[in-house]
This record gives sequence, structure tokens and C-alpha cells, in this order.
Amino acid sequence: MKIRLALISMLGLIGVAVPGRASFSYYNGTTGNTQFNNAVALAGWTLSPSEGIGAGFGTLVTPADHEYDDTATGAKFFSFLSNGTTSDKFSISLPPLTTHNSGDLIEITLPANVFAFRATIGFISAPAATVCFEAASSFSSTCSGNQTSALTLGSPMFFGVTSTTAFNTIWIGESNADSFTPEYQITGFADATGVGMPETGSMLLLGGGLVAIGLIRLRRRRPRRAGPSSRY
Repeated sequence: MKIRLALISMLGLIGVAVPGRASFSYYNGTTGNTQFNNAVALAGWTLSPSEGIGAGFGTLVTPADHEYDDTATGAKFFSFLSNGTTSDKFSISLPPLTTHNSGDLIEITLPANVFAFRATIGFISAPAATVCFEAASSFSSTCSGNQTSALTLGSPMFFGVTSTTAFNTIWIGESNADSFTPEYQITGFADATGVGMPETGSMLLLGGGLVAIGLIRLRRRRPRRAGPSSRY
């Protein structure tokens, strides 16, 4: 009886709705590009063709020029001053989408079911730059690790991110490790849609539930021992 109750309790845990928490992996540079593509292929996601800026790929919303809409993927790009709230404008000199002022931020909003995003990022108006590339609801210049990378003038770099759950916002801007205030450029991008990768904890919980089901079935199949016969 105790075993049965324990098994039923374990099965009950499977039915509890636990919100998925995103786990992000970041990539940059040539090696990161390969790792990103391998991760997308392993997850079975569908990567969109690489989208250029302008030349029929999208539209700069006028007259403010604060927003650029990509017609193929549905991604939208917004330009802000360094405070992240005051709108600024973009300029397009084919192909880069370029921020207007030094220190401007780029917010990218993505369509539904995006689990991976990649972009080629460069800069102008500075001798050097360290870009902060992060999937988050708001920008933080303290981003670290593989979310940042030093760029060389005239050599745009690959940046990418994958997630275990769908996400819809990317920020690009100046890292606080940067002593310069460049104007960032995006020359191309792509996103990947599909189904998220299950988290380790979820897999363990599911595995435990399957074991519990197996034990219950095994107990049901075992023949019951005959009790001692009653004498009258």
C-alpha cells in the first residue's frame, strides 16, 4: 500500500504545471558560427535564409525611421538612445542598418516560436568596439561571457543565441567594458523556429514517471499468493 501511494504521488508530480525557464547559449566568431549551426541542426529547428538589410528585404518605417520591419521573417528592429526608452532613428546604406548616434541601442522583436537567432554585427565612428548581444526584456551593459566580444573596424562578426524555450527580444548595444561609443551596424540576420529542447529537470521528472508506471504495471501482473485455507 505504501509503495502504491508513493508511486501515485510521483505520477501526480508529472501533472503539476511548472513554467519552463529559458536557458540561453551564446556564440560568436567563426567557431561560434559552426557551433550555432550544429545546435540548430541537432534541435531540428528550421533556420530562415540569411536576411539582408534593405534591397527589398524589409522596410524602414517613415518618417521617424525609428523602426525597420523585415518582410520575410516578421522581425522588427527599433533604435533607441542609450537609455533604452527614447527613440532614435536608423539609416541604411546598403546593406548595413546603422544606428544614428554613438551609444545607441538596437532592440529586435521576434515572431512566435523562435528558439535561435543570429546576426552579423559591425560598427563605425570608433577605432574599436565591444558589443553586448543579449536575449533579454531590457538592455544591460553589464552582460558578460560569450554575450560580448571585441570587434575590429571593418570586420563584422557573427553573433548567435539559442534557447530551450521560445524568446522574442534581442538587444544589441555597447558593453560597459567599451571605452568608445560606436555606431553599430547589422548587415544580415536569421532566426530559427521549431519546438524547444526539454530541460534536464523535466527529462528526469518524465523519466521518473515512466519508471513509476512500469512498476505499477509489473505489480498488477504478478500473481497474488493464495492465502491459507479456512477450516470449519
